[in-house]
Amino acid sequence: MAPAWRTVRVFISSTFMDMQAERDWLVKVVFPELRERMSQRNLHLVDVDLRWGVTKEEAEQGKVLEVILNEIDRSRPFFIALLGERYGSITEKVPDDTEFAYPWLRDYPGHSFTALEIVHGVLRNPSLTPRAFFYFRDPNFISQIPTSKRKDFTAENPESAVKLTVLKEEIRASGRPVMKNYPACWDNNQSRVVDLDIFGQRVLEDLWLAICAEYPKDAPEVDPLTVERHMHDSFAEERARFHVGRDNESSRLTQYVTGTDRRPVVITGEHGSGKSAFLASWYRKFAVDHPNDFVLAYFIGASPDSTQYLRLLRNMCDELKRQFNLNDEIPEGAKELSEALAVLLMTAVRDKQRIVLVLDALGAWVTTQ
Repeated sequence: MAPAWRTVRVFISSTFMDMQAERDWLVKVVFPELRERMSQRNLHLVDVDLRWGVTKEEAEQGKVLEVILNEIDRSRPFFIALLGERYGSITEKVPDDTEFAYPWLRDYPGHSFTALEIVHGVLRNPSLTPRAFFYFRDPNFISQIPTSKRKDFTAENPESAVKLTVLKEEIRASGRPVMKNYPACWDNNQSRVVDLDIFGQRVLEDLWLAICAEYPKDAPEVDPLTVERHMHDSFAEERARFHVGRDNESSRLTQYVTGTDRRPVVITGEHGSGKSAFLASWYRKFAVDHPNDFVLAYFIGASPDSTQYLRLLRNMCDELKRQFNLNDEIPEGAKELSEALAVLLMTAVRDKQRIVLVLDALGAWVTTQ
């Protein structure tokens, strides 16, 4: 019997406005590769990126800092921090219950959320986070950015610049590994940061070696298709945990799927509006409420295979074959794979079982092909 899967949580700390490209690079490039490596040890990666993790209700109740500090505690000993030239938003008055839970906050007035993350995660007690890593972007990168965009990447004010300098000095003195001056480039056509390969590779190797040290290999090889399914379901579980509300939209989607209209339905929204969390939550609930339906959910970026459309098509075909005991041969070419998938779907539904395909972030996937 194969060992149970274990979860490894990695907390990502950074200012938001100037580090969106790095965070996206981690999510789309680094973490899928890391998940593939970890899967061979029956390890599941949860990247704690609180761009998605704080609900509107928590923000309105002043619970943001408490949520952040709790997540850091849950993620120990893995912690990574990305710093450019911004210090980040300064915390306003800390709620009494948060201060009661973390009394050390009284000693850190006027600190940014990012600084408090680093203080709690590493600086107050480095022994609690033996696997923490820091990455400082090359400050010369700022000179590449057009003047109209530069304010998003530079210090908020002279006081914040001084505080950031002090913070970086404290980090260097902590003894934890620091990648100094990692390179980045500004793409005027796309109006964003690019060329983060060196940064991404360093994060990948740092985390992989740390995870290997924390979890020595003792698990047998796992069936690749089972690993792939676990990655997508684990991704859905984590995203669904952060989802609240939108009950009307969820009911409408369920009504459509269980109705007679067989045309695909497309869900659109602004970047970061919670589409993945919504679909993950809906998928998990629908699968429980409709046990006789076969639901295949794929979240682009949850695994390396999901970012390669040929591999994704093959995995869809293989899962249908396994579920319905089909013997069809799976071809290699793109056109042939598409045709094979259509045939498998038609064959499978002869048993009158509803098959639901969920593809999240399909737009982002298509634009990369």
